[in-house]
Amino acid sequence: MSKIKNNLSVKIFLGIALILLAVSFLMFGMLRIFMPKTYENELFSQVTANTKTFAKQLENSPQNDWESMLIQFCLANNIGATIFDKNGSQIANANVFVYTEKDGAVTQNENKTSTSYNRAFENDGKIYTITAYANAESV
Repeated sequence: MSKIKNNLSVKIFLGIALILLAVSFLMFGMLRIFMPKTYENELFSQVTANTKTFAKQLENSPQNDWESMLIQFCLANNIGATIFDKNGSQIANANVFVYTEKDGAVTQNENKTSTSYNRAFENDGKIYTITAYANAESV
């Protein structure tokens, strides 16, 4: 013990080691807290942008193609979406669920943050609304 008290190089080594350890834990904690939120924000802004683009595609497509287009859109973006007319009647619906396997049983993951986005568009003089909803799993 007296060697540590009297040896300056050992004191400096231990001090630097403690500082590095503290900084590492601080960085790990910050990443643990802020990365999931950053991921959710990026995912939800991407869903918003993709839905706007998809609504423009629907404006120029015949209504009988909407169901297949909606399914492809939902599969590509791992989201669910529904198209409604101006009276609120459902025109087309597609849904993609994320499931996880836990202990050999497939269950829906409950640690999710959800959002939805509504976008109105016009086709053949009629107003429609697409509602896209997405889930982000907590890490």
